[in-house]
Amino acid sequence: MRRLSVWASILSAAVLLLLLACAQPAPSPTAKPAAPTAWPKAIRLTTPAIGTSLAVYGATVAGIIEKVTKVVVTPQPTTGGLEAAQLFASGQAEMTAANAYDIQSNYIGRENYNKATDRARFFAGAYKSVMHIVVRADSKINTIADLKGKRCMFLRPGSPAHNDPYIYGLKAYGLTEKDIVLMPALGPREATQALKEGTADATMQLSAPPSPEFMELDRTVPVRLLPIETGKQAEILKDIPYMYIFNIKGGTYTGTPGDTPALALDAPICIARQLPDDFAYAAIKAVIENFADLQGGHAMFKNWQPKDLPENPAIPFHPGVFKYYKEKGLLTPETEKKHNELLKWMNQSS
Repeated sequence: MRRLSVWASILSAAVLLLLLACAQPAPSPTAKPAAPTAWPKAIRLTTPAIGTSLAVYGATVAGIIEKVTKVVVTPQPTTGGLEAAQLFASGQAEMTAANAYDIQSNYIGRENYNKATDRARFFAGAYKSVMHIVVRADSKINTIADLKGKRCMFLRPGSPAHNDPYIYGLKAYGLTEKDIVLMPALGPREATQALKEGTADATMQLSAPPSPEFMELDRTVPVRLLPIETGKQAEILKDIPYMYIFNIKGGTYTGTPGDTPALALDAPICIARQLPDDFAYAAIKAVIENFADLQGGHAMFKNWQPKDLPENPAIPFHPGVFKYYKEKGLLTPETEKKHNELLKWMNQSS
């Protein structure tokens, strides 16, 4: 009897354990990781005309991003920075390389620009778009004042960033458009050909020195740069405050042995706010981690450093780009302040 009692106790305990086990809630299934954000398969990056150093910048960055992320990035040259910015603002491209004035004008919807779309976000800077006022070295034109009566390829309809410098430059020297023979500002290749053939006396082009076209022309027909002289700089900049003075080093072009003060403005690469944050993060990471490839894209880029890319944003950073720069310690307090001020200016939070 005692043995039966023991077995009954064991059986009762087993039944109790089984009942307790059945009463426990079933373990919840392991949560699946969140699906990755859908990246674009291909994007376009608009640039100014082929041959300009800004177009080279855009194409170099496009190549780096495509190599690392495997997203096809196609550079799309245009007639100039204005068209590049407008195609981007209208949604026909996902990235653009254009001057800061045109980018910002489309961003806020300035007169004669696209209605503000809140599309553009800052990706990378460092590029300085410098106004070259170029004549043949064998001409008698040494200053802007000497352009009176000369054939000047200056006019680029609808582009204040290009036209304002010559308008206010002439004004500072007591001249107007009526005092020169005003001609269309042809693309860099066509403009250098016109100087070579003598069908124009001067041209004006926004480009990072050394300009590939002027370097090529300089080998056969030496060229000279016209300076923005010290006594005229403040007067000109008062009317175009989005520009600043940049010194083109002497010897960059054969006919100009000394440094040349020139008007300049930044020309950043921008990215659409609508692109996923993790893609924008991966794209700027690719550029920074393959910086030697960027430096090898053009003679002007070789002295750039990663810390130069986030400086002086003309519009707010893309959140993914901002996150990467912040993690890598590349943002200065001044840059972060500027970013936040720009967001507040457009009544945006990110």
